[in-house]
Amino acid sequence: MLLKFLYSPLNLYPMKYLLLAVFALTTFLVPQQKVLTGKYKMIFEKQYGSQSGNIQFEKNTYTRRGTDGKAIKGIVEYSKDAVVLKDEKTGYIVEISAKTIGQETVLFRTLEADKKAEAARGDMVFYPGKMIKMKDK
Repeated sequence: MLLKFLYSPLNLYPMKYLLLAVFALTTFLVPQQKVLTGKYKMIFEKQYGSQSGNIQFEKNTYTRRGTDGKAIKGIVEYSKDAVVLKDEKTGYIVEISAKTIGQETVLFRTLEADKKAEAARGDMVFYPGKMIKMKDK
């Protein structure tokens, strides 16, 4: 219908150009959501240092390798306020503020349900840390 209007025989050329300009502005200048890409070094605080390692992002998936070399795959879910990383086979959930995406250092927190405490009170265990962008070779 838009193309039919643009090629109509009426002399509405100024209106056509205005319509095209509005269409282009709304389509191409809408801010795109930032996504995690590349490789990061994942560093946890001292007491949870064994969880540290590298993480590689590809579109909506990631692969995380701990210091033991074991690969853990997961999915990335983007929302307006946060980015959530969910391991496929473990109970880890990593939350990242959407405001920090694109920076060299990204702060995060890992949530894990404490099975014993959860049964009693529904407690969650939080592991804070940071991811530092690694340079591509």
